[in-house]
Amino acid sequence: MNQALCLSILLNFNSKSGLAVNESHIQTLYASLIQTVQSADEAISESANIQLIQAMKKLPEFKQFLVQRSGFLKKTTEILLQENSSSSSSSQQIISNDHVKSAFLDIIIQLALQKNLKWNQIELIELINILEVIAGSEEGQQEEDSLEAKAQQLLPLLKMKISKQGKESKQQNCDECQKLGEELHQKEDKLIRNEEQKRTIEEESRRKDDIIRQKDILIQRIEDEFPKNKSNVRNAKRIDVENVHLRANIAKSRIARIVHGSVKNVINLIVNNVPKKGQNVMNVRNGYAENAKNNVKLVLRNAVLIV
Repeated sequence: MNQALCLSILLNFNSKSGLAVNESHIQTLYASLIQTVQSADEAISESANIQLIQAMKKLPEFKQFLVQRSGFLKKTTEILLQENSSSSSSSQQIISNDHVKSAFLDIIIQLALQKNLKWNQIELIELINILEVIAGSEEGQQEEDSLEAKAQQLLPLLKMKISKQGKESKQQNCDECQKLGEELHQKEDKLIRNEEQKRTIEEESRRKDDIIRQKDILIQRIEDEFPKNKSNVRNAKRIDVENVHLRANIAKSRIARIVHGSVKNVINLIVNNVPKKGQNVMNVRNGYAENAKNNVKLVLRNAVLIV
């Protein structure tokens, strides 16, 4: 009892100071108190029962531990079953067990009045089943502190816990299903976007490959035609040079004929028209010579233009 009292004080201090409550301390406190509650001495059992209820009220972690992980509900069911199957025991043994049974039911009542606790449903259903047996074992109005009255008081509270927790569990499952559905939908959308992006990249890659292939074909065609073009250029240059030489030779021949004919005509004209008088001869010769000179210049200019 002293150990349980010290642990209760320590846990209460940690809870008020905001420090984390050690799970092992809770387990030790529970084991010590629950063992003392089962004492054959009714006074010791009642004192331990009061301490356990006080610890439960002060420590949220302790009451959650009682209804979910401690096995207390299963232990209560075992105690109640032992009481119901002890018909062969002496009356003193039955009385001794009655105060233990009553103490366990008092603890269950206090737990049932608490809110927002997550109960161990399997153990709770087993406890409800045995309470229904106890509550229905006696007919008529029961005394307030009797075991049957406590069982009748507990049944609607515990059934409500089962119903509420079942609905919360279903709602939680629905929420989880909805969340999973949304996540699945998001993943499907992401997969579709990735596929579209992949298809776009592939189409762009094919388009670029086509462009590269067309350029390669064009380059190959140019390379194939380049020797022909080069040969055609050489032939064209050769033909142009030959044409220039031919035109030059023709022009030279024409110039030569024109000059030769003009000079000959001038000389004949001078010879045929020479006057007998010396002065006239000089004038005529000078005039015709000047005309011949001008004709030669004109012929040469025409020859240059022809070339």
